[in-house]
Amino acid sequence: MRRRHFHNGGLELARGSADRDREPKVRARLADGGMLWAAWLRAPRQVGALIPSGMRLASVMAAEVPDGEGLVVELGGGTGSITAGLLGAGILADELVVVERDPLLARWLRRRFPDSRVLCGDACRLPQLLASHGIGQAVKAVVSSLPLLSMSPMNRSRLMQGVCTVLRQQGAMVQYTYGIRCPVPARTLMRGDVRARRIARVWRNVPPASVWRFEPGRLLNSLPETLIEAAAKS
Repeated sequence: MRRRHFHNGGLELARGSADRDREPKVRARLADGGMLWAAWLRAPRQVGALIPSGMRLASVMAAEVPDGEGLVVELGGGTGSITAGLLGAGILADELVVVERDPLLARWLRRRFPDSRVLCGDACRLPQLLASHGIGQAVKAVVSSLPLLSMSPMNRSRLMQGVCTVLRQQGAMVQYTYGIRCPVPARTLMRGDVRARRIARVWRNVPPASVWRFEPGRLLNSLPETLIEAAAKS
C-alpha cells in the first residue's frame, strides 16, 4: 500500500511538473494566435494562416538551408514560430534577416528576437528592401511563409524574381504551403528556369503543410521587370 501510494504521488508530482512546463508554451501560442487574428483583421490577404506554424514544420524547413556562408532571409515572419525554429536549428541570429510587412508584427518580432534584423516592408521588393537597409551580403537561403496561392500573378512573379536576384549560386528558396500542388505555377517555373520539388508533407502541423524547395537557374535573374510583368499577365 505504501509503495502504491508513493507511486501515485509521484505520478501526480510528475503531472504537475509537466503541466507547469507546458503553461508558458500554451500562453505563448495563444498570444501568437491572437496577434495573427489581429493582423488578419487589418489585412486578410496578407496573412497566410490564423494558427502559428508548428515546430516540426520549422525544423523541416530549417533542414533545407544550405551549408556555408551567407545570410538566411525569412519572408513573412508573422509571430516568429518559423524564426524560432531556424534559430533553434543552429542558424546564427546575426545571419538571419526577417521580413514582415505588418508593422505590429514586425515590432513584436524585434522584441522577441533582438539579435536578428527585422525589416518592415514588402517582400515583393526584396532586393530594394535589403539594399535600403544596407544589407549587401550574399543570401544562401530564403525561407518563406508567404501565402503565394493568394497572391496576384504579377506579385508572385515579382517575388520570385527578387528572390532569385538576391540568392547566391547554389542557393535555395524554401516555401511551405497548405495546398496540394506546387504554390508557383508551372509556367512561371519554366520561364524562370526554376527547379521545384516537394521535400516533405508535415502531417503534425495544423493544418498539415507541404514544404517545397526552389532552386533558381540563371534565366529569371536576368529577366527585366517589364518581361516579368508581361509573363504574369499572360
